[in-house]
Amino acid sequence: MVTILTGENYESHKADILRRLADGEKIFVISTYKTIGEGQNMQYQIPEILKDKLIHSNSFASRGEKDFDAVYLEKPTNLIVNITDDLTEKNLIKYIFQMEFLQENYEISTDTTWNKIKNAFISYFTNKKYYNDKVTLSVLESIKLYATTVIIQAIGCICRTNMKNENIYIFADSSLTDITKYRIFNFEFVSLCDRIRELKKNYSVPDRLTIKADTVSIMASRHIDTMLDNAWTDKTMYFWKTLRDFVMKYPTISGQEKDTLMIRDNYFIQLPAPNAKYYYSQSDDFRKISVSFTPEQDYSIADEAKTRLNIFMKWEALRKYFTRNGYATEFKPAEYIMSPAVWNNIYKGALGEAVGKFWFSEILDINLEELDNPEIFETFDFRIPEKQIFIDFKNWSENYDTDLQETLDKIYLKSEKCDLKVAIIANVIAGKKYATKKYEKNGRKIIVIPSLLRYVDNEITVNEEAIYEIRRCSDEYTD
Repeated sequence: MVTILTGENYESHKADILRRLADGEKIFVISTYKTIGEGQNMQYQIPEILKDKLIHSNSFASRGEKDFDAVYLEKPTNLIVNITDDLTEKNLIKYIFQMEFLQENYEISTDTTWNKIKNAFISYFTNKKYYNDKVTLSVLESIKLYATTVIIQAIGCICRTNMKNENIYIFADSSLTDITKYRIFNFEFVSLCDRIRELKKNYSVPDRLTIKADTVSIMASRHIDTMLDNAWTDKTMYFWKTLRDFVMKYPTISGQEKDTLMIRDNYFIQLPAPNAKYYYSQSDDFRKISVSFTPEQDYSIADEAKTRLNIFMKWEALRKYFTRNGYATEFKPAEYIMSPAVWNNIYKGALGEAVGKFWFSEILDINLEELDNPEIFETFDFRIPEKQIFIDFKNWSENYDTDLQETLDKIYLKSEKCDLKVAIIANVIAGKKYATKKYEKNGRKIIVIPSLLRYVDNEITVNEEAIYEIRRCSDEYTD
């Protein structure tokens, strides 16, 4: 006898099925997980004809009941809201939360999340049913865990008593391949998992660490931009300084330091194995970022050499200064490393400032003054005490001229906030010898020092011309 168990008159229909089974009938019941799944008891009184034929499967006393002897399983569907159905407002909201969860769990990228939510809104407002979407969600770990939960509940309907027939049958559709790795489950479920693994094809699962790296990198870049684009407060200034000091001490970090979890998890990327480098591509000023753990065409490398830390540390006095302050003197291989925007926009800037500030103190005996006023914070790096001379340190590459005009335009804009007389733009190091450049606009002067340090033939030296120009500037422009 085949019967369909639905939500309509469910209790009475279920009671009738269990009564007939207890009387010894054989019944094939067709139902759904929502109807007969979680919390439903489908065991029935042992028929007289079977009482002497059943196996007592454990040491607990029999309650005189038995389960179904077989179950057929199809692949669970509609675990994720189907946006090609007639999408309701409630399901639209549910779908958005589902996509955001998968993104926050680093299983789909920011772009994928955006595209899928965009398609959901299109479906809701236009009833469009088909999309060019090649990202399959069913292979993701969270979806497999969800499907596994459904399958466990379904199989649970035949696993609730300890009186069983000698043979228990579990039939599964061939599409049922997305069960996750089991730990400790009932025997029937483990048997199903083992059989699926014998037959399962290889499915391409997205590299979760890569997606996590991309997502963390983009979110970190957005947070940096948010701080820079808004008025500074005591709170944001404190965090900015904390972040800069942190990366100066820990450009790479292990996963063990519990007191660093907030910065580590939000501004660092996790590597597949301890390392001190990775590769990335970026566009739109680090608003779009893609990370790779292996070399890729058109990807840049993020490592110690690109920051020139290894070159700076050849200056022994600077190395000792870094050591005294707890700053890293090298990038040690570790499980986590700064994400691209942090590496480029925070660390490289902080490194240039540390080198420049030490140079002024060591070479010129000038202890530069930090800008703690929220009105002018981060407009420039430092100021010469008691003078309206502001300093911006740069860690430019050799072809810095390509970025110079853009820098000058920004300096003139920032100078209006500071009521400055002179801005010194000092590149911290260069290999070649370049001439000092001077500009003036609206009564404000800009002096571009091509390098504070020279690095030639594996030797680092102080640029004497920089000493002369900065001393002359400091003596000439007084309040």
